[in-house]
Amino acid sequence: MEIKSFQVDKLFVEIKEVESLPNVILLTLEGKLNTLAVETLTPEFFQLLEEGIIHFIADCTHIAYLNSTALGSIINFKRQAEKRNGSFKLVGAQGRLLEIISIAQVKQFFDMYETLEEAINSYDFEDSEEA
Repeated sequence: MEIKSFQVDKLFVEIKEVESLPNVILLTLEGKLNTLAVETLTPEFFQLLEEGIIHFIADCTHIAYLNSTALGSIINFKRQAEKRNGSFKLVGAQGRLLEIISIAQVKQFFDMYETLEEAINSYDFEDSEEA
C-alpha cells in the first residue's frame, strides 16, 4: 500500500502500512480532530475496510483537540473493525484526548498503548490466518 497523506482543516493525516505487519494500517493523526476532519477521515477508513484491511493503529500522540463527534467516530471505527474480526488500537492518548476518553468513561473500551512499538508488539498473527 502506498503512503497516503492529506490535511483537512487543522488535522494532518498519514495512512500507511506498518512495515513489520503488512496487514496493519498506521493512521498518524496530528492536530485538531474535529467534526470537519472526521467527515473527511470516515470515508477513508471505510474504504480501507472495503479493501479487506481490518487492523488499525491510530497514533494520537500529536492530537491537540478532540470533540465529542470525533470521539464517537473513533468508537465507531473500533466497532466496525472488530465486527470484521479486526482491531483498532490507540497510541499516545494524552492531554485533551485522554481527558475526553476518561470523562466519557470509555477508556476501558479501547486498546491503548503508550508507544507505537508496544502497539505493534501486541499483534500476534503467527497462529492465525490474518497475517
